[in-house]
Amino acid sequence: MGCVSSREMDRLTKQSRSALMASVRSSGNKSTELRLANAFRRSGIKGWRRKHNIFGRPDFAFPVNKIAVFVDGCFWHRCPKHGRVPKSRRVFWMSKLSRNVSRDRLVSRTLRRDGWCVVRVWECQLKSGVLPRTLAKIRRKVERCGVAAFRKSGKLEAKAQYESPQKATKRGLRSLPGPLTYTTSHRSN
Repeated sequence: MGCVSSREMDRLTKQSRSALMASVRSSGNKSTELRLANAFRRSGIKGWRRKHNIFGRPDFAFPVNKIAVFVDGCFWHRCPKHGRVPKSRRVFWMSKLSRNVSRDRLVSRTLRRDGWCVVRVWECQLKSGVLPRTLAKIRRKVERCGVAAFRKSGKLEAKAQYESPQKATKRGLRSLPGPLTYTTSHRSN
């Protein structure tokens, strides 16, 4: 008896198999998302939610600050360092992975147009040696975009000059992680 390929063993037609596979929905790469969630908790980054229901379904969102964080897998989103195209069925994989990258660009562009700051983190940036730099990048983005979001939304009052996130919380503003000074130079009547 000779070698039988998996295609010959499939009991479903090509169209039936395609429909079946299209109906399977991914729930994300839990290991990388959980790694980042644990890192957020350990480093005291607060205000995030998982699977916030906005366009593109970011892995994490800071809804008050309008920041969307995506954890992109190196293979599926073509990381410049680690992304590679399999040797078999190259045309299929090039097309598939290119569509993923195009969709990522569309999602980022749409969210930015809607006033969100977008942070994309590669799976390889969650490894223990690189994780502190990744968290620092996210923290800077939260601080920078958070203050900008407060200014846009009018939540910074004219006489409000906050020396610390704790005082901001007492005044009704959500605390941002880390040392941050909230100031405003404009006066509203």
